[in-house]
Amino acid sequence: IFDVSEEAVTLRGDAGATLEERSKAVTEVICDLRAEGSVPMLDGWRDEAFAVRTSFFAPPSLVVERAAAGLFGAPAYGVFVNCYTEGADGRPASMWLARRAKSKPTWPGLLDCLAAGGMAAGEMPLGAIRKEAAEEAGVPPRLAGAIQPAG
Repeated sequence: IFDVSEEAVTLRGDAGATLEERSKAVTEVICDLRAEGSVPMLDGWRDEAFAVRTSFFAPPSLVVERAAAGLFGAPAYGVFVNCYTEGADGRPASMWLARRAKSKPTWPGLLDCLAAGGMAAGEMPLGAIRKEAAEEAGVPPRLAGAIQPAG
């Protein structure tokens, strides 16, 4: 389903006319590569769909497994939660930090923001950050609902 040259690897036109057809064809190749163990990047398989698109608001050309998105040079979009407590004067006084699990495939055991994650296909930033805050930091829905973008 790919044409390979010295300059590029491109998806052939006959790989599928629709997003679903293209995604299915590419997923089959990715699954074969994963089964062979020939692409170390695929060891981080997460069963999470990522949209391959030219910009954030562009329609996806493909939907692939998150671990494979980098193979396509696709920009990845993610969300990050940084939290702080306010001092008596209402200004930030202390910042919350988390430590990454030692089992993480990237930057194990290092300090990190409170919660973060890649945005799955079809997900919007505010919904993604509230989901990640609950999943990764145990932030209850009442508090997660108050999360506001800050820049």
